[in-house]
Amino acid sequence: MAPKLVHPEEHVDQYLILAKDLTSLKAGGKSNNLNKIRGKIESWINLPEGMALQFNAAEEIIALPSNAEVKSKLDVRPPRIHPV
Repeated sequence: MAPKLVHPEEHVDQYLILAKDLTSLKAGGKSNNLNKIRGKIESWINLPEGMALQFNAAEEIIALPSNAEVKSKLDVRPPRIHPV
């Protein structure tokens, strides 16, 4: 069965998303899958607290004017690898 393609929201309305607010349009599969099993597994199995960065949040933060120096370092592309 082919995986379902999800097109994340372009707009970042909050950087950090709590477990109760997770959706497949805001965060990745790991966060959403952990959230789905919360409350359905044995009580002795401890899950990490649920939160995630929203899709595109890191890119938006790096694009801020105050991060221009960091962005210039990240924009440097590695040299091309030539086949032997």
